[in-house]
Amino acid sequence: MEDSEWKIKYIDTSIMANSLAKLLEKGGEKTYFLQGRWGSGKTQYLENVAKVAKKELNFIYLTLWKPKDEEGLARKLFSAVHPKVDKVVTITGYVFVALTILCSLGLAIKGFFQKNLPNNVFMIVTVVAVLITNIFNLTKNKLINIDKILMSWSIKTLKKSNGCCPNVLIIDDFDRLGKKTQRELFKLFNAIHADKKSSVGPRIIFVGDLNNILSYSKGYLSKIIDQIITLPYNLKAENFAFQIDEIIQKKLKVSRAFYYPLQSIFIEENRTLRDANKFLYYAQNEFKTQKKEGRVHVSQQLVIIYLFLFHKDIYEKILNSSTKKVRIIIKNKTLLNCCNVLLYKNSKLSLPFFLIKRIFII
Repeated sequence: MEDSEWKIKYIDTSIMANSLAKLLEKGGEKTYFLQGRWGSGKTQYLENVAKVAKKELNFIYLTLWKPKDEEGLARKLFSAVHPKVDKVVTITGYVFVALTILCSLGLAIKGFFQKNLPNNVFMIVTVVAVLITNIFNLTKNKLINIDKILMSWSIKTLKKSNGCCPNVLIIDDFDRLGKKTQRELFKLFNAIHADKKSSVGPRIIFVGDLNNILSYSKGYLSKIIDQIITLPYNLKAENFAFQIDEIIQKKLKVSRAFYYPLQSIFIEENRTLRDANKFLYYAQNEFKTQKKEGRVHVSQQLVIIYLFLFHKDIYEKILNSSTKKVRIIIKNKTLLNCCNVLLYKNSKLSLPFFLIKRIFII
């Protein structure tokens, strides 16, 4: 039977989600910043808030951080605010392109073969081809500013309540955005809040890590943000780190006494939920997929995985050393205690692949 996925699948944040939903509902037109590191569970938390407040609030997700997506802010905002209309517009655009190609082919065939098409067919084909070509040239030359039209339409929709349900615009991964995009968002913010704030006006939530935001943007954000929201305590390492040990004990059928628990280092280094699940994924791969269960010391293999994921400098130093003796200096006492496990020898078990070297941990 295939082993189930090693993962911390769900953390209950319903109490805090209810509180935030009430704050958004009754707080009026305000701007918030949801603070959290990458992979800390911000998106999942907001999804829980949306489930709680689906009858009172209309959540709109604006995703701008896509490395290969070259669409402008206006088009992305329009797609988020009017998803159905955007699909219709996109399909219509493809139809127009196809018609242009077909019309051009029709005219070319007529000219090449000297075929006499009916006058009405020839007229329709010619008019369609000319109209589409002219519209395309006008938009390309900025004589018709499509972006401005889409932006104005989106802002008007955001300001209106959807059946008395205020809109909540969520701008995810703000700290990953470039300076140019961040400035465009500030202009968008000013346009949305140009009028007097109201109880049914849009709520805006910037999502990201303030520590990673440029000083320019951080200074401007401090002026426009009404409240900074922190993640629930449940999503901090102090709350879920113990589950890592529980999953490993259950899956490998080992007691706590037979391996060094990693709970303390996850807490001290403030690892995220994504970090924890990535660690468990690699652990499952090494012990189950690579069939190392019962052949290596559990603690040593887990420490090696931790170093590989979160302390590449130490891992690479051990792995790539050309000498048989490797000296490692570790200042963090908790990490030092973890790494001391690598010095343990057991004649019944194989050493992990690079522990054939003599390691001196200081």
